[in-house]
Amino acid sequence: MKKNYIFSLIGLIIIALIALAIVLPGKEKKEDSKPEQELAFSTPELFAGEGDMAYSFDSIRWDLNLIEAGSARVPETRIGFYFENFTRRENALPAVFGSPFHIGFYKGDCVALETLPTSEVVASIEGSIISGVACIWQDEASIILLSQNKNLVTAYDISSSQPDILNTVREIDITKIVE
Repeated sequence: MKKNYIFSLIGLIIIALIALAIVLPGKEKKEDSKPEQELAFSTPELFAGEGDMAYSFDSIRWDLNLIEAGSARVPETRIGFYFENFTRRENALPAVFGSPFHIGFYKGDCVALETLPTSEVVASIEGSIISGVACIWQDEASIILLSQNKNLVTAYDISSSQPDILNTVREIDITKIVE
């Protein structure tokens, strides 16, 4: 009787292992077939202006300063950015900016995004999206994206309370930065 019980138990374990071996690879295949939900940011583009002017920058460097809240306030982050290695002519020395281009104050703590989230609203942005920041406070979130469309760099805001609305926060004409 003990032998039958042991053989039955071993048989059940073998059947369970075979069933797991069949089920688990199927789940892995389903996970692998998911479409990508995030994309890489675009590289800033050279903009040829009038004459020998050729405006360019390598990347965006975010300036994120968390302002701690008092007892009655919500913590906020002051968001700004710098154009890294901004030049107006090819082979020129890059401009050094003393202060960032200010975008605004956002609730909570903010971090630079590594990848670009996708949505219909993000897809509607004109030009190339070159960088972004996400800010989170409790159940609220905001995404700030920078887009370059020829000579214009535009900051957009998308909030979790109105995810279908794209707000233009700031627009900078790079041909007017250093005149």
